[in-house]
Amino acid sequence: MLAEFECAPNLVTDSGLNRLGVAAFRNTCVVGTGSNEPTVFDAQLQSTRARTTTGAPNSPGTTAQSSEPYYTQVNPGFRFGVGSASGNLTEVGIGWFTGNGLGDYTLFARALIRDELGDPTTVTVLGDEVLDVYYALRIYPPTVDATYDISISGETYSCITRASTVSNNQSWTVPAGRVTFTSFPGGTAPGVFNGPIGTITGGPSGVATYNASISNLAYSNNSLYQDATLNWGLDQGNVSGGIRSVRYQTGAGCYQTQFDPPIPKDNTKVLAVSFRVGWARRP
Repeated sequence: MLAEFECAPNLVTDSGLNRLGVAAFRNTCVVGTGSNEPTVFDAQLQSTRARTTTGAPNSPGTTAQSSEPYYTQVNPGFRFGVGSASGNLTEVGIGWFTGNGLGDYTLFARALIRDELGDPTTVTVLGDEVLDVYYALRIYPPTVDATYDISISGETYSCITRASTVSNNQSWTVPAGRVTFTSFPGGTAPGVFNGPIGTITGGPSGVATYNASISNLAYSNNSLYQDATLNWGLDQGNVSGGIRSVRYQTGAGCYQTQFDPPIPKDNTKVLAVSFRVGWARRP
């Protein structure tokens, strides 16, 4: 499934999209004096003036939109100390640090500073002033089902994968680091159900058991997706009537998958099923 990131009017870079599959990507903020329009190939600002990893106070928390269009938004804040960012600033970026020097960073997103009409403008920071920068990053869940077939022990199963609990800001928290398949908030493992999947604001129905183990595969550069295998041993994943659906958490949201026919899992069989989550810029 595909989760989309938006940081309008910032532009997420190609390096930034790839970084989602690797490690932390939004722990530094940079400001500069360049005027070139941002491109997806930008790894740094045109002319870096200052960089900080210090958080700003009173950063807004994570919020979820409870109606369409569904999204979760996080608002990290950064503070430049007194005089450290003084001058006439025209560009800003968010990214990750690679060392201690001014230029030791790579951009996740870059933007020109603009006025309320959307035109490029200049912000002047005086030598006795601090500068706080607040950044809004959203993740949008997919609203269209993914349909496909898989084969298990020679049997073909028709699958439907759908987003789950999209209005819950814990299920759809915006990641700060590598996107992987994870336990649910609180440490609960992925679950299996003997009922069908639900709507995108809900989840599967029926009898459930939560005891899968997760094996994340290595990220492949430029793929923009993460693969993982969910594993159930002999005594795991056994529900009456077989596995009709599963629900699982990733760093890019929560999802549910339905199987037709149900997978006949019992205490004489082990099961391993591979899943994939992808991401992209929001159009």
